[in-house]
Amino acid sequence: MTNTDPASDPFSTDTRAVGYQVHVPSFADSDADGVGDLVGLTTHLGYLELLGITDIELTGVPAALHPDPAGAPPQSDGADESGVSPVQQLTHHAAARELTLHWHIRAEPGVLHQIPFSAAPMQAAIDKALRDLPDDAPAPRWEISGPAGGRAATRLGDGDIALGGARTRALLLVLLAVPGVPTLLYGDELGLPDGPGGLPGAATMTMPWEGDAPPFGFTGSVAPQADRPTDGTDPAVRMAPDTFRDYVVEDQLDDQDSTLNLVRTAIELRATHPAFSGSEISWYGAPRDCLAFRRDGGGLVCAVNAGDTPIELPPGEVLLSSAPLVDGMLPADATAWLLP
Repeated sequence: MTNTDPASDPFSTDTRAVGYQVHVPSFADSDADGVGDLVGLTTHLGYLELLGITDIELTGVPAALHPDPAGAPPQSDGADESGVSPVQQLTHHAAARELTLHWHIRAEPGVLHQIPFSAAPMQAAIDKALRDLPDDAPAPRWEISGPAGGRAATRLGDGDIALGGARTRALLLVLLAVPGVPTLLYGDELGLPDGPGGLPGAATMTMPWEGDAPPFGFTGSVAPQADRPTDGTDPAVRMAPDTFRDYVVEDQLDDQDSTLNLVRTAIELRATHPAFSGSEISWYGAPRDCLAFRRDGGGLVCAVNAGDTPIELPPGEVLLSSAPLVDGMLPADATAWLLP
């Protein structure tokens, strides 16, 4: 399926949708010119299906390549020998995997993308987004990162990468617990931080797919075109640095405790478990620097410890947690899901 209407809300009909924003030039390069492309995205649709994504937002794609809302075929630049363009290939393969494509950039970011990892601001933002929602409005969008605002792992870490990673895992479980539409910026599921130096595009570094050195499978070994540098100097692309070896997709898939597998499990539970039903939440009383809410329909409880010491969990069976419990208690900078 393809959505081409910028005015429509792409997820309003499916409250269990999960969005994934792809900056195409930074995602996967199929022709070794140093810039990601639609064919590269098409070859990685299986990864997004495995992750549990339902809707893909594409950014960084020239407007001339967008499908026409009136049904006219898109520009055929880059068509293969059979005359099928990269856009047509992508559209066909996405539909076969029941992935919906959205060819527009939203002007407004989702809720939570700039909220600090602090209980009161998080609760206020969630409460306001749900409380102020008109009856006929689409579900609120939830994001923790954005191309302009930076990635959560950097923003929440206060200069400490490990702390930022722990808080990102915790906030991802909040994102996937609240009613509405969670949307990941590509690489959020890996816990990716911003690139070094605070340069423009630091939040849109190339995706680390495999290997232990740049470009981490983003681009092939064939010599690039002369006018397409692969050193990150192209304005559309910032190559992943050496430090991204700790976030590679291939390695995280093999690590059951990785952020990627945490997100995969959380998305699967959200899509299949009845505890996630209902469009309203109720707040629990919680210790200082902590918050807890319950999904009124299915009863899921989400508890967040934004403090610096372990806390006792609400009653219930732990379904999933962003960090191992400590003597049955939720550690600092962590989130747990519980069943009543």
